[in-house]
Amino acid sequence: MFEVFCLWLLLGFINLIVYVYFEMGMYRFSCVFECSECPLNSVCSGVDRSVFLCPYFLCELRGGDLRCVGGCSWCSFEVYSWRYSFEQVGELLGRVLSLEPVDASSIDLPKVVPIISLRNKVTHVWDIIDVGAVIVPFTELMYFDDLDRVLSRGIHSYLNYDGKIILSSIMPDKYLVEDEVFKQFINVAVRGGFDAVIGWDVPVYIDYPKYYSWINLLKGLELTYELCKTGIPVIALLKGNTTNQISFSINML
Repeated sequence: MFEVFCLWLLLGFINLIVYVYFEMGMYRFSCVFECSECPLNSVCSGVDRSVFLCPYFLCELRGGDLRCVGGCSWCSFEVYSWRYSFEQVGELLGRVLSLEPVDASSIDLPKVVPIISLRNKVTHVWDIIDVGAVIVPFTELMYFDDLDRVLSRGIHSYLNYDGKIILSSIMPDKYLVEDEVFKQFINVAVRGGFDAVIGWDVPVYIDYPKYYSWINLLKGLELTYELCKTGIPVIALLKGNTTNQISFSINML
């Protein structure tokens, strides 16, 4: 009897996976707004459905439904994005499309660049291996007790390392859409004497409504442009969850 129950449970699980696979294939490039009312319709390739399917419980979400952007009480699905009005989104698109080319600095890097931890000195291997460059995650500096020393002495002096040091913007999504975090990132990059930074990362997952992935893509490009204006070499991130978005990202970069 127990074997029959386990078989039934397994078949039910397989059936659920198949159902979600096909449903997500149908809805994954969907949105929460009608294309005719969207300020991004000039750059977006559009969608087949103006209803979004949550990847957790398959709830159908539309424009006014904030369960997908404010955090759902039934599941952990949340869309991290800038909370802009249609007017603000239109202004953002206009600013990005009007960006002038910037004479960005470049940097030569080895083929492999390890990520180190400021707190874990075991990762400080440059006395043993000639790595040439290392990456420091910004999240380690956000709540770092020695941040003032890093900013006053410089990251090279602090680590006693004369190779190239890159500041990484890859961090949890909830921080990426906070303007104050970006300001702190620039401050640390400049005052800390980092040799390069990774362009501003943004969440553009395939299970996001296209409206919000577009906002994040545009904002990521705008903030990456701001990083370039500091004069610090920027390692750009190619973003997008559709061929249309990826092509847009390539052309703008």
